[in-house]
Amino acid sequence: MRTVVLDVETIADSAAMERCGYQEEPGVFAPWPLHRLACASTLTIDRVDLNDLAFNLHSYSLLQMTERGIIASVERAVEQADQVLTYNGRAFDIPVLLARAAIAEEYVPTLARLGHQCRPGLHQDLHQQIKGSGAGIKLAHLCAAFSIPAKSGGAGNSVASLAAEGRWRDIEHYCETDVVATWLAAQMWDSCEHPGFGRGRWELLSRWLTPHTRDNPSLAAFCELPTFTTAPPPSIEVTF
Repeated sequence: MRTVVLDVETIADSAAMERCGYQEEPGVFAPWPLHRLACASTLTIDRVDLNDLAFNLHSYSLLQMTERGIIASVERAVEQADQVLTYNGRAFDIPVLLARAAIAEEYVPTLARLGHQCRPGLHQDLHQQIKGSGAGIKLAHLCAAFSIPAKSGGAGNSVASLAAEGRWRDIEHYCETDVVATWLAAQMWDSCEHPGFGRGRWELLSRWLTPHTRDNPSLAAFCELPTFTTAPPPSIEVTF
């Protein structure tokens, strides 16, 4: 069983914005067709046996390749996956990848299947799974409930600023924290049916991540497991 967690970071497609007369506003996230890729990260999890997992973390950015190269790398990363996990991927990540693939004339059959949902179960969008009929929930909000370190607001502006400064490695690190947080949130969410499941998965990831924090220091926050405590119910005095 192979799961690939996918996340992309984007910057504005200024030419597309100009063609449709879109005016950027501070703090307003532009519609997905007006974005181009800056980075993509994948966390690959292979089940070794019932009690062990093998992890691999990769990033692809404009630091070392073109946008077409990012798209091709993501396609190769997901083509052997049994399941691709995203957070809001149906509404953003996958449409952006498909649109940019069309522009770059890059063949991406697996990404197309994710977008068209041709194979049930291939694409798990955690955001769609948890939100039900209510308002959208940000990844940072879900992670906060589970004590998972995660970025908080201003993501788009942060990536734009980092890209303007040519800090592509920082964008890669930023994106990597997202795929790790997304996978942990999915494991913790599954704990409602399997108590302790998420914590056990977190322990496996923590052991694997520890030697990799030298490459990305921001991952160190995921290596320390939280102590989950539940407040005792208030005492109730009953009188007869």
